[in-house]
Amino acid sequence: MNFFNFFLSIGLLVILCCLGAGLFEYLRNKAVISNGDGKQEDYQLRLDEMDRRLTDIQDVMIALSEKFDRFDSQAKWAKGEKADVG
Repeated sequence: MNFFNFFLSIGLLVILCCLGAGLFEYLRNKAVISNGDGKQEDYQLRLDEMDRRLTDIQDVMIALSEKFDRFDSQAKWAKGEKADVG
């Protein structure tokens, strides 16, 4: 029973250290963003770039989906099945 209490207290200590480190990192990042030294603008530029890239990826995925739908309908038509045009 003594070993169990020892390992339980070690486990709780590790959990508290992790929570403390996470809280410290959160507060440090919050202080950097609210400092007003241009970091927020950098974050906004990065978010805008990510938005543009995601839009491009979405356009490509839509084009590929339409292409596969067209191939599927042509294959069904070649087999004599009724094509499901949506």
